[in-house]
Amino acid sequence: MSSNMIPFGERDGLLFQADEVANGLKCQCVCPECHRALVAANEGTKVLPYFRHQQRVCEGGHAAGVRRKAIELIVAELQLQLPPFSQTISAKTMSGFIIGKTVSFESSLLQAERADAGVKLSGVTADVVLSAGEHQLLVHVRAAKRQDRQKESALLALGVSVLELDLSHLGLDTILNKDAFREVVLFDLKVRRWLHTVRGAVMVERTRQAIQAEIDQRNELEMQQKLKELEQRQLEREQMDAELEMARARNEALRVASQAARVAAFEAEQKSPEALAERARRESLKQESSRRAEAIVATIRRAIESWGGAGAECQRCYLINEADTEACGYCASTGPFKAVSFTQDYLGSAQARMRSSPKPDTSVAQVPCLNQEPGAAG
Repeated sequence: MSSNMIPFGERDGLLFQADEVANGLKCQCVCPECHRALVAANEGTKVLPYFRHQQRVCEGGHAAGVRRKAIELIVAELQLQLPPFSQTISAKTMSGFIIGKTVSFESSLLQAERADAGVKLSGVTADVVLSAGEHQLLVHVRAAKRQDRQKESALLALGVSVLELDLSHLGLDTILNKDAFREVVLFDLKVRRWLHTVRGAVMVERTRQAIQAEIDQRNELEMQQKLKELEQRQLEREQMDAELEMARARNEALRVASQAARVAAFEAEQKSPEALAERARRESLKQESSRRAEAIVATIRRAIESWGGAGAECQRCYLINEADTEACGYCASTGPFKAVSFTQDYLGSAQARMRSSPKPDTSVAQVPCLNQEPGAAG
């Protein structure tokens, strides 16, 4: 709706509709916002009666008139339909379980004992203050399109119940219809809402405390359940550890017993006639190998001292014969033979060489008994 079409003009502090005064400037009305002269347009047949500015237009004339008319109506009637209230409060336990409750109250008709307009409270002006007993209700009438958030915040800071009437979308036909305007202002739930309700806030806080108490109780139960579960898991771990320890002990006992059995079996085996005979055989071979090493060294010495260090090594008994020998003088083997030569210095290390050489053992294996010992050879 154009702000040029002002529904109410002011004269002598009172508001009038255009059809309640003379036409044109004879209406002697001013704008309820800027207080400049208005012209009444009440002789048309196609448009509802309205006021317009004589000269320069202001933006707030329409809203100021609607707002003041609504305030006058509330103060005069001493009654106002209150909107319902509903709010859901919820909270979560530690485990994520949600507890939610809805608090609400129905719409009701407030019959006030007193109504005051334009009351200044801590730096902010309440459009209407309705009083009933010890209770007060602040009414904020909004007629302009733009929301006055600063005023709303200031009213909320007072800590009392605040009701908003939003008349910013009313058409001129409703505004100028006294019965329709009265119905909307006093009773229509679609144009009112709670900015703050003390009753609702108390209900919300009590419910929040009740929910918190239930949350605390559930959290305690959940904590106890978790502790029980932890204790049960700890007990199970301890039982498992004990079983593992017992298994390890059994395995260790079995290992020790098995080792002892193997040792006993080994010791028993070592004491058997077969084992004793085998040890005797090995000892005999060892001694024979040692004697064979001495025999080989003796033939090396003989080659150095008697044959100028040259000789023929029998490849069966590894004893040294005189060069060009066709048959070994110690084992009667006819070969093969390997020509060898030794220096005088070699004799000094011959014993040590035999201890690390396989020749003595091989000699005994291939020729267990010599036909002739080196000392007996001519």
